[in-house]
Amino acid sequence: MYGNETITTTTVNRVRLEPVDRTALSTYGEGKDDKYLLIWDRVHSTPATFKQLDKVTYDGVVLTVREVFRASDEKGLHHLEIYLT
Repeated sequence: MYGNETITTTTVNRVRLEPVDRTALSTYGEGKDDKYLLIWDRVHSTPATFKQLDKVTYDGVVLTVREVFRASDEKGLHHLEIYLT
């Protein structure tokens, strides 16, 4: 911890975690180091917030949030696509 930072740990359930296809990454530029895509659903997933540089632990491996994409539909936010490196 540095300065006034605090660490909040949240367990999130009912999400989808997909390994990123390494062969599809060569044309993605900065996305080339992504290891997983985490899909958080507004309705079904445990309430949580995600922002760039947050840490996510999966199966004992600590990953970093590279980008959070808000996928919306006519009702507003549908799900988040969280790119993890």
